[in-house]
Amino acid sequence: MKALIISLQLIVGDFDGDGKTERLRLMLLPDSVLALVPDKQGIDTFIVDPAMQAKGFLYLRNEGDLNGDGGHEFSYIPDAADYSNINTCFIISLQHGKWTVWYDFEVMETELKLPLITKIDNGRIKIWRYNAEMGEMEYVTVAPDQRIPRLTDIRHGRVFRRKYNSLLDDVDKIFIIMSRYEHGYISPGSFSFVGIHGMLHEFL
Repeated sequence: MKALIISLQLIVGDFDGDGKTERLRLMLLPDSVLALVPDKQGIDTFIVDPAMQAKGFLYLRNEGDLNGDGGHEFSYIPDAADYSNINTCFIISLQHGKWTVWYDFEVMETELKLPLITKIDNGRIKIWRYNAEMGEMEYVTVAPDQRIPRLTDIRHGRVFRRKYNSLLDDVDKIFIIMSRYEHGYISPGSFSFVGIHGMLHEFL
């Protein structure tokens, strides 16, 4: 079965950082898998995780060079086949010809607005994200290169992410606590190494 161009939707940018423009065209692959196909050799076709059963994109945009590596990143929110109002925005970066998830964050589909992602400086961005604890959207500044790898970097599916989300948040808190302690922001008596060891043991 040949791939079928389902629209003229495409994204344009210098994704490999060579100073030349590449075009990624939206195409439908067998089994209704969405893909962004480059017009240049040496760059992989970007495949949207089939587990999402995405029908298209709610959001697809070239975000410019967010991480300072010379190439543009793009972001997308899949139009997933579910009834949830909570979705995920993925920021995608091209590394050595391979597409990788540079960062991802949850959003509320009914509260999307621009700018969704704003570059602060190389490695730091401001994002419009969903805060699950507050139950609302908020602007926050994050540094994706300084975070620990999330399981979504391996397989960016929302169901997979949510299964381990609580545990991953605990591990994030561990690294935040240890970083603050290392820089002298908190005293040794203000947190429990026993609790940290227990959470790490559960994670590993």
